[in-house]
Amino acid sequence: MGWISTKSKSRALSTDGPAQSMAMGLAILPTSALDPSCRAQEATMNQCNFVCLTADVWVIDARLVRSDRRGLLLQPPPFPEILRVLIGSAKVHNVRTEARQGHAGQTHQPRRAVVRFDVSSCSLDLFFNSAAGVRAQCLHSVELGMQALDLARDGFRERALDALCNWSSSHMQAMEACASLTDSAAKLWVRQGQWVRTAKVNERPLCIAKWQAALQHASLKQRRLIRYGSKIPTLPAQLEYIGAWVGAGGTTPGKPPECRSLQIHRFGFT
Repeated sequence: MGWISTKSKSRALSTDGPAQSMAMGLAILPTSALDPSCRAQEATMNQCNFVCLTADVWVIDARLVRSDRRGLLLQPPPFPEILRVLIGSAKVHNVRTEARQGHAGQTHQPRRAVVRFDVSSCSLDLFFNSAAGVRAQCLHSVELGMQALDLARDGFRERALDALCNWSSSHMQAMEACASLTDSAAKLWVRQGQWVRTAKVNERPLCIAKWQAALQHASLKQRRLIRYGSKIPTLPAQLEYIGAWVGAGGTTPGKPPECRSLQIHRFGFT
């Protein structure tokens, strides 16, 4: 698989090339401006051998994507810089709770807290759709994808917890919401808006050979994941920090840690 390690790269959104014309005024957050917990996470990010996949692996259809955007997605900044800009652009949109399906009528129906963030469309594009984005890390290897997914979630955790400060709900106590958001089963993912419901089977702006080859023996659910995985959405420019389920006995174990990365590795979506 073609890839270039981004561990030693220093290319940022403000450098020359396609990234400069598409940066839209976004600024990289300096390490000195971060609090100690963020600096610790920064050190972790920089220790990971994140990759930037080559254009023969991360194939973006030039007929469906305009040239300046395609250039940026194929020559993006390193994943740690993408994540820093993404976090820096985030603003809390709302906080809500969700009830677990199939548990209606229980005395303490499992619920989870969900924090929705508005982010810049450019940073979301790089995070989700670029050759150095979170899905590209998953495609390269399940282990690297797990690291990328965990770092993204951990980077938003403090912001998600801060959103609970002025929040109240008749369905979930604040301590339960906090437990939901801090559990290891919590996750960060793009908001699955209108683009999911209108995803066309025959329109594949992102053409990944591994994902398309999986169609031959895929189940109906897996085919749906591959269809979503072939898209490169930017709207709605929102991410959701989704907490773990909390029931009468505390948080409920989620899927195995490698499950989400493995799904993306095989099908492009989870």
